[in-house]
Amino acid sequence: MLNVGLSSAGHTTFCETMGLEGLTEKSFASHVREIHQASDRLKTAVLNKAVKKVYEAHGKAEEGVLDIAVSYDGTWQKGGHASKYGLGVVIERIN
Repeated sequence: MLNVGLSSAGHTTFCETMGLEGLTEKSFASHVREIHQASDRLKTAVLNKAVKKVYEAHGKAEEGVLDIAVSYDGTWQKGGHASKYGLGVVIERIN
C-alpha cells in the first residue's frame, strides 16, 4: 500500500472494495515500523560495505579522512520543499 501512496485508511478502503479482510490501523502501523527498521538495517549494511570498499581501494585502514573526488546528484519524489522522500547518489571518481 505504501508503494502506491496509500495510508492505513487507503488500505482499509481497498480491502473493503475487494472484499478482503484488512489490517487494523495498529497492525498497519506495526508493519510499517518493521519495514522501516529492516530497510534501515539494510541501508546501514550497504553504507558500511561501501565505506570499506573505498578504504580498500585507497589501500588504507578504516581510520582518518580520505581526500577523494566524488560526483554527487540527488532528486526528490516531489518538486519544491514538500517532499519527505529523496535520493542522493555519490560516485567516487578514481583518477
